[in-house]
Amino acid sequence: QRTVVDNVTKCIYNMVADEKNGAMSFILNKAKKSSLAYAAVDSAIISGVLGIHLGLTQRKVMQTIGAALLHDIGMLSIPPGIVNKTTKLSNNEFELLKIHTSKAARFITEVLLLPKELGIIVKQHHERFDGGGYPEGRKGTDIDISARIISVADAFDAMTSEKSYRDSMIGNEAVKKLLEDNGKKFDPDVIKA
Repeated sequence: QRTVVDNVTKCIYNMVADEKNGAMSFILNKAKKSSLAYAAVDSAIISGVLGIHLGLTQRKVMQTIGAALLHDIGMLSIPPGIVNKTTKLSNNEFELLKIHTSKAARFITEVLLLPKELGIIVKQHHERFDGGGYPEGRKGTDIDISARIISVADAFDAMTSEKSYRDSMIGNEAVKKLLEDNGKKFDPDVIKA
């Protein structure tokens, strides 16, 4: 299992390091299906491109890609009725959904035996730049840079993918929406990248 994650991470890194524009084209020009697997690969590609653009070390970009591949693995433990709900979640349902980050972090470190850093990144990917996220309410640069990158990549992918409750946006609309954030959810430097 760990070998698969390592191999896919290396493959995506090589693709984005060699051809950033081609990698982004691949994401923007394919039929957008809503599934954890598509979202994981798309988020990993976008995260790799952003990491390289931000000048992260190769090791940190690889870490970011690996964490992006696994960022929502905890969703598999959440009842499908909650994950696929087309109406607003109740407070109890949302609280249950929020535990996916901690479950994913434990799975990554305890089952896959991947480095603790990957678990930390995955656990933090729903933290908000203004401190209003979860699970720990971290803020600004107290959130790992890889988690801040994955947060933006995940949001972009979600906006450009079909959902059961809405149609997908085109890439330019999604970028415009992200730019409107003004440092609330997302790191402004990552958004600029």
